[in-house]
Amino acid sequence: IITGSLDYQLSEGWNLISFPLDPIEGSTFSDVFTDALPTPNYIYNLPESGQYAIVSDSTPVTTTSGYWVALFEDASVTLEAENQIITEKIPLTSGWNLIGSPQPFDVDTSSLMILSGTDTVSFTAAVSGGLLSSSALYTWNSEDLNYTSNQALKTWNGQWVSSNTDNLELLVPPIFASNTTT
Repeated sequence: IITGSLDYQLSEGWNLISFPLDPIEGSTFSDVFTDALPTPNYIYNLPESGQYAIVSDSTPVTTTSGYWVALFEDASVTLEAENQIITEKIPLTSGWNLIGSPQPFDVDTSSLMILSGTDTVSFTAAVSGGLLSSSALYTWNSEDLNYTSNQALKTWNGQWVSSNTDNLELLVPPIFASNTTT
């Protein structure tokens, strides 16, 4: 059973996060957590324009986006949201995409699919076919202050994926990762 409420620990400094449950339609950073983030805080996302943008308190949040959150102290947050476990679609554009992990559990890249026009291929086939430039997903490690590569979309983590073309969709099914160590 997947609950409609999940806890997470944010570290002082930069955190690259996403939302593992569907925020209620229209939810913003000011109301998506049960308690407010400590202030001051700075939140950025990378919209399709390719330029980092400050996320204001009134900006809607989604499970398919990654967010940089800068804090001056550690914070524990609780996300209360809808519990819809469905295949999520994440639009990808050419270049690096900052995406979210839209499931409340890790999902192996072997379970991910790429939709290109009317064709659906596995994540691995998309890499070997040149649609994606890397079989790895990259996330920020707040403790070691570096990027790490993963073979799974990690719950609560914002992650980078590189596309070689526009108009792709990453399909993230509700399939638990078989190995969550990498």
